[in-house]
Amino acid sequence: MKNRDELNDALKTLHCSAKKEITAIFDDCPDKVVRHAALMKLPAGVPLMREGQHLDYVYILLNGTADGIDEQTYGVVYIFREFGSGSILGDFEVLGEISEYRSTIVTSSDGDVLRIPAEVYLNWMSSDSRALMKRTRMLIKELTLEVGDKRKYALLSSHDKMLLYLCNRYKEEGNGREFRFRDTREKLAKRLGISVKTIGRNIKTLEEEGFIGHESGKITMDPEQYERQQAYISEHLVETNWNLEEGTGKHGFI
Repeated sequence: MKNRDELNDALKTLHCSAKKEITAIFDDCPDKVVRHAALMKLPAGVPLMREGQHLDYVYILLNGTADGIDEQTYGVVYIFREFGSGSILGDFEVLGEISEYRSTIVTSSDGDVLRIPAEVYLNWMSSDSRALMKRTRMLIKELTLEVGDKRKYALLSSHDKMLLYLCNRYKEEGNGREFRFRDTREKLAKRLGISVKTIGRNIKTLEEEGFIGHESGKITMDPEQYERQQAYISEHLVETNWNLEEGTGKHGFI
């Protein structure tokens, strides 16, 4: 990037609950970080990293989404996590002195990404204890929430898993209007870890319960249905303490 103002302008496009913390990390970053940082506008379907590939860059999703993909035996692809605005990708490996990426992550929508060379990022964190502490706190918070969410998520029915996922997606993308989900049944099955047949049954049930609409083969939601879902979560899932205010990009807590 040309200067610090350009970097600050890029960080202003973050729309997540961690925006303040991420911006604070960059408050006193060295000029070398600014010079080597690159703003990339990427379409959907671009691999940011592949498992086993040499670690070259750290990426920060400013907006848009990306999928963590597990390519299993016989060509089965499982989406184990969706990352959203504010996700910092690759620094786990950098801070752990791991020379290769541990997962495959591919953009799932158009968006802006901030890219920093791994060596520059490591040198920065090694010499700036305040920035390292701020990032470490973020990681500990994220891991603590993730471990708890995964444990609780495993106990949910497929109906409630799907309802949580749709509620989170609408919260992040619905903007208080009628929203049409682009996901196919096959993609939903990959995201939620349940069969396409079960997805079909859940769509029918959720529609009958008034939680969603269905138009031209796609799920739809409006503000009233979103409020109805929130009421259901508060009444039936309150003991699981789902934090729907976290903007970490973990749709459905996969």
